[in-house]
Amino acid sequence: MFLLWISVFSLSMSWLFSLRLYTSPVATGTFILIGISLLSAGIAFKKIKWHLDEKFIFLSPLLLLPAWILPFPYNIGSILLFTGLITLPLSKRFTPLSFLSTSLLFNGTLFIFQSLLPNLYFLFTSKNHYFHPLTSLIYHLLNFLQVPVSYSQNTIFIRMYRHLYAFPTTWEKLALLPYLCLFVGGLFLFLVFPNSSRMTHASSFLSRNLKVAATRISYFLLTLVAYLIIRYLLMILLFLYTMYFVIFDEIIRMDLFWNPNFTLFSFIPILFLLWRFFPLVDLKNGNSIGKIATAFAVPSWNRIILIRAATFVLGVLFLVASFGFHDPGKLKMGRILIDEKHSDWEKTTRPYDTEWYGVDSGYNYATIADYLSYFYKVERNFIEITPELLSNHDILILKIPSRAFFQEEIEAILQFVKEGGGLYLIGDHTNVFGSGHYLNEIARHFGFVFRYDCLFDFEDTFNEVYSPPRLLPHPIVNSMPPFLFAVSCSIEPLSFFNERVILANGLKALDIDYAIENFYPRARDLTEMTFGSYIQMIGVKYGKGRVAGFTDSTVFSNFSSFIPGKPELFMGTMDWLNRRNLLHWLNRLFLILSLLALGFTIIPFITGNQKISSEPGTLLLLVILGVSTWTVSLYGLTRINRANYPLPDPHTQPIRVCFEKELSEYELPLKDFVENYDRSYAIFYQWVLRPGYFPQIGNTLEECLEEGNLVILINPQREFNPQRIEKMRTYLDQGGNILLMESPFKEKSSSNQLLEKFGMKIDRRDTLITTPGEIVLYGNPILGGKPILTTEDGKSVLSVVRDGKGTLAVLTFSDRFVDSQMGIEESVIPDQNQLRVFQLEFSILQGLIENTFERDLLRWIEDSRK
Repeated sequence: MFLLWISVFSLSMSWLFSLRLYTSPVATGTFILIGISLLSAGIAFKKIKWHLDEKFIFLSPLLLLPAWILPFPYNIGSILLFTGLITLPLSKRFTPLSFLSTSLLFNGTLFIFQSLLPNLYFLFTSKNHYFHPLTSLIYHLLNFLQVPVSYSQNTIFIRMYRHLYAFPTTWEKLALLPYLCLFVGGLFLFLVFPNSSRMTHASSFLSRNLKVAATRISYFLLTLVAYLIIRYLLMILLFLYTMYFVIFDEIIRMDLFWNPNFTLFSFIPILFLLWRFFPLVDLKNGNSIGKIATAFAVPSWNRIILIRAATFVLGVLFLVASFGFHDPGKLKMGRILIDEKHSDWEKTTRPYDTEWYGVDSGYNYATIADYLSYFYKVERNFIEITPELLSNHDILILKIPSRAFFQEEIEAILQFVKEGGGLYLIGDHTNVFGSGHYLNEIARHFGFVFRYDCLFDFEDTFNEVYSPPRLLPHPIVNSMPPFLFAVSCSIEPLSFFNERVILANGLKALDIDYAIENFYPRARDLTEMTFGSYIQMIGVKYGKGRVAGFTDSTVFSNFSSFIPGKPELFMGTMDWLNRRNLLHWLNRLFLILSLLALGFTIIPFITGNQKISSEPGTLLLLVILGVSTWTVSLYGLTRINRANYPLPDPHTQPIRVCFEKELSEYELPLKDFVENYDRSYAIFYQWVLRPGYFPQIGNTLEECLEEGNLVILINPQREFNPQRIEKMRTYLDQGGNILLMESPFKEKSSSNQLLEKFGMKIDRRDTLITTPGEIVLYGNPILGGKPILTTEDGKSVLSVVRDGKGTLAVLTFSDRFVDSQMGIEESVIPDQNQLRVFQLEFSILQGLIENTFERDLLRWIEDSRK
């Protein structure tokens, strides 16, 4: 029936809008398509007077867990199924509503089946985006159509009057995911509506007429493949046609291949093909009613059904454990060796201090190496890598190498990992400095290689933010907040058994450009580029040891290393590598047990076991049990992995400066790069590292008070309620320090709510100009407290008050520390005035943390006036 094919088609296409395949999800499109699916199925089923057993309503609570725990859109199927079950009683009392519950059950079950596809699709395409066998056929078809085309190295080349366009065939250009969803949807229709009146039950069509079913499925698959080829051919022709109307040479209409709206419309013709060539049973046929209805009727609870159901639950549990369980391993001593012998970039040998500025000081790993030393024993290597050298260490870090490794060194590294060592390979985009090539001489032995490409975000080219999944993130990213990449390359796994630590969607890749000094290509759309899903960090268990590969060395540079996400990723990696494999063999055991248990459940449907395959309602029972077990397993293993892999505890506490974010109003490059330099304090934040402290962001005031040796509030605008003020007093009384930075140009401020509890106040009616030396500071006068920095008539713009063991410092010239005043870029070479402002920041930070605030500030004032 045409309406049922519309239902399956709409549900299959809804994944284009609900997932971030390339662009952000479009909720409107998702719900419209799901609504069409429900309506179409409902109208089709309305012709049947369903006899559905109300006992199924007692299974509905099992669906609340996946509806609540699974993220959107994977929970939609459970929500539809749950709604269908709880409306069953209404269907008997109000016959017109019977189509509603049946439509919900049908669509919910199908959506659950389809929800298994996206992650498999992401894993598959991230390994290899290309489907070269089809390219030759497309070449011959285009040649037949007299398109000026040539073919070489698995790529077709089409000459137009302005450009030569290269078209390698990729899964994303073919729009593979919608085909997979349609295929699963078609199989589900064939299951529920077998096209044979000789069959008495929907769930047994495979066993009772295997030849007919296989033939039908084969024709269905061939139809999808034929449409895939024809559609791709027409898409190329359409691209060429649209390019005739493009005025600017820089515009290349590759969006035709990833725009969800256009993809949806390009699939509409297949809907009519499926309806025409794959008709379903006549729903008016009374014999069909029983077959369809029993697919969703409640099963009798006999012993065989219960045993099979329990086995199915175990099979699903073992399946999730086969990829979701992470061996906690055995912790090692944490002796880290950072290799400096093979790299002239991102060095750790010169401290990031208050005297050294410029590009080299920023592109440097000194601060992240220093931070590591608070948790582990860290050493640098300047000699050839040997087995004897590695025998005294547990983790080897190879960062962005600029020279090759000898074969003896590679063999020593392989043996080191095999015997239980941890290896961290840090690469970067485009094989810059030859780093990708040198790393691949080692990485390929562990089943992956660094590609020579650049990854860019679809929607915001240079601002790629990765957020770990809520369920079952890899242990390395367990504790990582949203992570802002610079520009990375991608990783090609050579084995499906490697662990995808960071697998991101919505990206496009441009290959290395040898015509540019750093090989960095222009960020623009090209026909030869790939797009979709990419691996940006990978994990491998090899022998008793572990290997991690990461693709963006820039993010651990001094100017970025303590933006939220970066230290969490680095420390999570160190913790994961600092373990010797112990139970990693369990994953394959779980997979074997899963296959055995699921086979034990499914085989009766294939062989036609009458006690199982003809039992009404078994299909729906297994779907409900399966999705519930799947969800509980994901959630349980997530909690177990988090417990097994916490971030490491320091052996010596580092000094932390916590920037409060909940009440304050300022910008930092957290989820995108800075655009408004008059609102950003990125350089001020970064300069905290220069005196030897470590900055961090506190999402709440309470978080800052708990973790920071110094808490900084910048231009607070939200309310300081009594409970928070009391917590701040307790924090100060115990020896903590607070710096309140206020601007005279902010119309809204809540600072005085806090300050009045300490006998202080900012007079916002007046603006002062203070000039210590040649530096000009604009600020409001501060009433109360002890004045430190004043005008000639004694009005203060920086004052302090002691409370218990701690100090509260207030300054009203915060605008002097925004990026536009501090040099805009982290690579700034400061002039004399900028340097004095930098030194003012250092004096404030050191004075508060070292309890020498007044002395340090007075010394800075004297030096400035000389």
